[in-house]
Amino acid sequence: MGRPFKIKPDEFAKVMEKYLKRCEQKDIPITVSGFCAFADISDETLRSYEKNDDYKDVVRRFRRKAEADLIERALMGKVNSTFAIFFAKSKLGWRDHDADPKKPKEININFVKKKDG
Repeated sequence: MGRPFKIKPDEFAKVMEKYLKRCEQKDIPITVSGFCAFADISDETLRSYEKNDDYKDVVRRFRRKAEADLIERALMGKVNSTFAIFFAKSKLGWRDHDADPKKPKEININFVKKKDG
């Protein structure tokens, strides 16, 4: 059996709310790394919390808030769009894809008859 979690389930949501309030007051982005530093836990510990039934809803709610914050800041021009795309792909699991990757792509080719002369 692993080590007990540093933050008890009833305190975890309170710590998250304190972090969110701090971000709002200081107008700083909501990030997983920032929360982990604030809560004095590692990213790995947060992933462990997310796998535990006592914590997973709060962690997932936090991740949604961090994702929404990134999107809103990017749309408002407060975050470099290239960085936002890179971050979303590397940390949030976003990816480029077609609406239906199994559907063959339609390609239209127009031939133009060259005029003589």
